[in-house]
Amino acid sequence: MERRHFELERGYLNIDADGLYLSHGAVYGVNCVFDRSEPAVFPTEVIGRSEHRGRKGSRSYYVHVAPWGHHRDTESIRVSASEYAAVQEGDSVDIDLKKGLLGIPWYYMVRHPDGGGTNTRW
Repeated sequence: MERRHFELERGYLNIDADGLYLSHGAVYGVNCVFDRSEPAVFPTEVIGRSEHRGRKGSRSYYVHVAPWGHHRDTESIRVSASEYAAVQEGDSVDIDLKKGLLGIPWYYMVRHPDGGGTNTRW
């Protein structure tokens, strides 16, 4: 009987962990997806890239950018495989910083594929 009690308690813990995970997604969705604020644009430069391989063959791609705005250190930004392939060291990019609907600032990287004014938002 004690074992069943333990499994039941562990089930409650899993529900709580799932609830935290889902609430994080909800906050992201509301804060970022519905944010209509104008971005503050900060030009910077790609100073490197890296690919990390995880367990079970997963891969993560990062673009490293020079300090921008209030960020005084280099920044590593996780990107998709196609975004990783599209940018090279020395490329000019913009970091678009938005206020967030809930007041939680967030940013994304914008590249200039032709070196001019045409932007591609990632």
